[in-house]
Amino acid sequence: MKGIKDARFHIGILLAVLSFCVLCVCITIFYIIPASNLPYSPPMAASYPARIVSQNSSPEISIDADISAQGQLPLSATSSSAIITSYSRRLSGEEITLVLQELIITSPKVIEINLTQQKLTTWEYGTWKGESVITTGKPSTPTRTGVFRVLDKLDFAYGGDGSQSWKMPYWMGIYFSGSTENGLHELPYINGYRESSRSLGRPLSHGCVRLPLGIAESVYHWAELGTPVVIHN
Repeated sequence: MKGIKDARFHIGILLAVLSFCVLCVCITIFYIIPASNLPYSPPMAASYPARIVSQNSSPEISIDADISAQGQLPLSATSSSAIITSYSRRLSGEEITLVLQELIITSPKVIEINLTQQKLTTWEYGTWKGESVITTGKPSTPTRTGVFRVLDKLDFAYGGDGSQSWKMPYWMGIYFSGSTENGLHELPYINGYRESSRSLGRPLSHGCVRLPLGIAESVYHWAELGTPVVIHN
């Protein structure tokens, strides 16, 4: 009897070990292996050096007085001074596409914003550097299409619409809408509370381009004053 009990005990241990092994195999098949097959875009933070071009903690934003008269990107931002921009006149969709293609080839750095896909892409010397989901202007306050450039950079910018107050980290202004400026920034604080990342991927802003946490900081340190920003549908 003792021999039978010992045999049953050892068989029970063996079955328990086999069950554990089967469970480990199932976990590997259903969880680990599929994850390695998912499409992956390199994080933008890994693509950019943490080099600060310009920072200013002041919320004031000054107008670049020569924008309307110049209507061109500065030589520091592109190898061609003849690139047209949207500061002098509104550009058609075809013109924006042509300018984007030229800038990707000739400009050291380019920020591309696709309103239809709600996506920001960065280019450096003609090479794709990274991309990220974003949020742009809602239908009542749309983000303008066109060819712009980074006009100013602030640690924080501030704004509001009467019912809300906004604190916008890693601000990069790109164009003026009346007396106020639209730009790129991290998900804002609205009435003191951080905007949820669940808002990304949909046009919900007042005209600015909202970037995810971490991504905004990386783009902020990577982009220089004068970097072209091309926005298209």
